[in-house]
Amino acid sequence: MGVEHSGAPEDADGAAVDPVSWQTRVVVERFCWISTLLAPIVFWIQGPAVSADQRVVRLVVFSAFLVSALFLRWRSRRERNTLQ
Repeated sequence: MGVEHSGAPEDADGAAVDPVSWQTRVVVERFCWISTLLAPIVFWIQGPAVSADQRVVRLVVFSAFLVSALFLRWRSRRERNTLQ
């Protein structure tokens, strides 16, 4: 009884990467990109920050989504390049 290939990338040793974690990373990366792109629209709808705390929280959340999206994209490309 053989195991079918899931379409997920393989590790450097040739072992398949866990497809659940690979798919989860793809979903999380897309969520981060979508949140980053929609944040300015949400900020515009909500209006200007009413306090310094709200401004800081908005900036931190936006930055966290952007950094996470960039990191996950970099990790994905790095894994893809090591496989070739």
